[in-house]
Amino acid sequence: MDALQQITKEMKQYNTPSLNDKMYLHFKGWKKIEECLGEYTGVKALWLEGNGLEQLENLDKLTELRCLYAQQNCISELKGLENNVKLDSLNVNNNSIRCISDISHIKDLHTLQVANNRLSEASDIEHLRECASIGVLDLQNNKLEDPACLEVLAAMPELRVLQLQGNPLTRKVKHYRKTVISRCHELTYLDDRPVFEDERRTTTAWAHAGASHKLEKEDGEVTATHIAEAFADGSFKVDAAHEAEKKERAAIRQEKEDKERNNREAFQSMLLNARVQRIAQVLSNVRLLEGVSEEALAEMANRCAANNVHTNVVCGFAKEEKAIEAGSTVKGLYFVAKGRVQFQREGKPVFDGGSLQTGQYFGEPTLCTGADFTATADVVCKEYVDMYLLSKDDLLEVADMYEGTLEILQDNRSNALKAQWHECKPWRAYELVTWTPAVAERERIEDTTEPIMIGEPGQKFPKEWYGKNELAKSSAEFTDDVEEINPMGVGLDDDEDGEGAQELDGVYKEAWQRVQEQKRQALAEANMTEAQFEEHRAKLRRDAQANEEDDDDLPPLEDVDVSGMCKEKENSTPTNVAEMASMSLAGDVIKGDAAAPCPATSFEPSPGVVLGGEYEDYGVNADGTTDMDSLD
Repeated sequence: MDALQQITKEMKQYNTPSLNDKMYLHFKGWKKIEECLGEYTGVKALWLEGNGLEQLENLDKLTELRCLYAQQNCISELKGLENNVKLDSLNVNNNSIRCISDISHIKDLHTLQVANNRLSEASDIEHLRECASIGVLDLQNNKLEDPACLEVLAAMPELRVLQLQGNPLTRKVKHYRKTVISRCHELTYLDDRPVFEDERRTTTAWAHAGASHKLEKEDGEVTATHIAEAFADGSFKVDAAHEAEKKERAAIRQEKEDKERNNREAFQSMLLNARVQRIAQVLSNVRLLEGVSEEALAEMANRCAANNVHTNVVCGFAKEEKAIEAGSTVKGLYFVAKGRVQFQREGKPVFDGGSLQTGQYFGEPTLCTGADFTATADVVCKEYVDMYLLSKDDLLEVADMYEGTLEILQDNRSNALKAQWHECKPWRAYELVTWTPAVAERERIEDTTEPIMIGEPGQKFPKEWYGKNELAKSSAEFTDDVEEINPMGVGLDDDEDGEGAQELDGVYKEAWQRVQEQKRQALAEANMTEAQFEEHRAKLRRDAQANEEDDDDLPPLEDVDVSGMCKEKENSTPTNVAEMASMSLAGDVIKGDAAAPCPATSFEPSPGVVLGGEYEDYGVNADGTTDMDSLD
C-alpha cells in the first residue's frame, strides 16, 4: 500500500485512493497484484505493462475499469476479470496465453490485443465466437495455421479490424487476402491496408465462382475451408474465378459512372431550375410582358435559360470579351445571369457609361417588331459573364401556346417600343437608385423590415434585395395608396403630408419630398391654386386616354414593319429641346434596317423623361418657363 501511495504522490495524484481514475503501475517488476489495489475503486485506466505478473487477480473491486494494459508479462490465461464487465479495451500482447477464454461475459469489450502469444489451433480462439462485441482483434505473430480459424473470425459480426500477420496461416492459405475478405464481410481493415467495398465485391465473386462446386446446396455460402479444399485437390476454377472478378469490376465501374452521371444531371437540373426562377422574376417586370400569365412567363423563362449566349459553359464570357459587337443583330432580350457588361464604342463607354449588373437585361424593343435591330455599340463584359437570350421566335411560340398572350403583347407593344435597345428597367428602383456591387453580410441580416445600410454613405436598400432572390437586386413593393409614378419612379400621392410614401425607404422618401417641393414652386410661379391645378390635370388625363385609344389600331405583333414609323420627321426641323434630344438619340443609339431610322425613338418625349440615361429638369421648358403639363 505504501508503494501505491508513493506512486500516486510522484504522479501528483490524489491521496484518497477512490478519487484516482488512472493508475500507472508499469515497469515496477511486480510478480503479483496485491489486494490493496482494490481500494482504488474509481480507476478506469490501469497500466500493468512490463511486470512479471503470472495471472490477473485482485481486480474484482475495480468495477469502473475501462482500459487494462497488461502486455509484456507472464500471463498464461485470461481469468480474474469476472467483475470487470465495463472493460472496453484489453491489451495482453507479449504474454504466454495459449487459449482465449473467460471474456465472453464482457459485453462492452471492443478491442482485444493478443499478439505475440502461443495460440496455435482453431480451438484456441473458438471462444471468440461468443464475443460478439469485439470490433478490433490483433492476433499477430502467433502460431495459427489452420484455415478453420478463418471460420471462427467470420462468425464475429462486429469485426472491423483484423491483424493476422506473422501467422503461418497467411502463407499456407492460397490467396490469403481474398479468402479472408470473402469470409469476413464487415472488415474495413486487414493487416497493413484498408478494405474497400469494391475489393470486397470482387473477392466475393472470385471465391463463389472458383469454389461453388464444393457447396452441398446451390444457395450456400463458400467458406474458407471450401476454398482451401478446392486448392488442395486442384478443383478450384481459376479461369471462372478471374472471369467473375472481371465482370464484377465492370459492373462496379458502370455503377460509378451511372452515379456520377445522375449526380451531374441532378446538379445541372438544380442550376437550371434556379436560373429559370431568377429569369422568371425579371421577366415579370419587363414592360412588354406585363399582364402575361405565370404559366407563359415560366415557359419563356425555361426557353431563355436553355438558350445561352456564351459558348463556354464553364466560365461564360471572359473579361473584356465582346458578347455582342456593334453592327450585329440584336436577336431578342438578353438576360445577364452573372457578371457585369458595359456598352462601348472603340473602347470608350457610351450611354453615359452605364453598365448592366447581374439580374438585368437589354434588348426588350427587339421583341416588339419583325424588323431587325442593329447594335450601335459593343456589349463588353467587365467580369466573367453568363448571358441568356429570349428570342422573337421563342416569344411568338409561347404566345401561340397560351391563349390571350398575343393580345396582351399587342397591347403592351407601343409602350415597350419607346425604350432604347440597351435600356434596362427590371425594377422601378433602378430608375431612382444606381446599384453598387457592395457585398452584404447576409449572416447578420435579421428578420426585420427595416432597410439595411450598404453601399455609399446615406444609401439604403431594402433587405429583400438580398437573400433567396440574390440576383434580383430589387424587389421593392409599392403600397396601394401610391397611384401614380412620376418619371423618377417615385410614388406621387395627392396628399401633401406624403402618407403613401412613408413606408418606402429613405431614398424614395427623399425623392418624393423633392418632387413635392418642385410641384409647389411650379404652382407658385404659375400663380395657380390647387383646384386649378387639379382641373388642368384632369384635362391632361382625358387627353392621354384619347391618345391611348388611338394606339389600339396597331398591326399584329409578328407582322410589324417599322421602316416608315419615323418618315414624317425625317425632313422636319426640331422645334423644342425634347424633339432635338429625340432625333439625336435616334441617330446615335439604335439603328433599324438600312432604310429606316430607329422605331424606338420615333416619338416626342415630353420634358422630364429619361433621355439616354440623363434626367432633364422637371417642369421646365426649353426657354426656361414653367411647363404645367409635366406637373402631372
